Amino acid sequence: MQVTKLERSGYMLEYPNFILVFNYTRDQEHHLDKALKSNPDKAVVFFVTHNHRNTFDTNIFNIAQNHKRAFVLSNDIPSREISDKEPVAWMSGGDFIENIAEEGINVETFKTGGKGVGFFVSTPDSTVFYGGALGENTDRSQSDVLIQRIASEHQKVALAMVNESVADSFAAKIATTKLLTYE
Repeated sequence: MQVTKLERSGYMLEYPNFILVFNYTRDQEHHLDKALKSNPDKAVVFFVTHNHRNTFDTNIFNIAQNHKRAFVLSNDIPSREISDKEPVAWMSGGDFIENIAEEGINVETFKTGGKGVGFFVSTPDSTVFYGGALGENTDRSQSDVLIQRIASEHQKVALAMVNESVADSFAAKIATTKLLTYE
């Protein structure tokens, strides 16, 4: 898996058969566009943790139109902004979906205490946690309780992407091969 930091809280993860994109809003360096052009057969899965201008942009529906695509979106995003023709999986905290884009990608969501959800993603090659707004609108003790709950179900992950405010707490409770942060 190759990890690329996009702008704001966005990340792109490239696997042999697919690309995962978390909270894409901008990419002035065109990392995603370059990856798509050089890998025309890869499926693309877009994840959006909550409805906010720094995490969700309707332009994701205009990207990768020549690729197999799927969208995993928090239920707080207004559906009126999205065509019924798009392959969208709507998720709330505690939901689980298997085999997204027919690529063996399984997703479980966690309520983050603030807005939207965080994603625990299992692929045939790795496990990934993307925290979304975990730690943004909660006090430290509430964030610690949420992280402990996540840790009780998932003791380790290959890659965790979390808000800087909870990185230390997350790393203390969940074994992580690689920990990346965002603001």
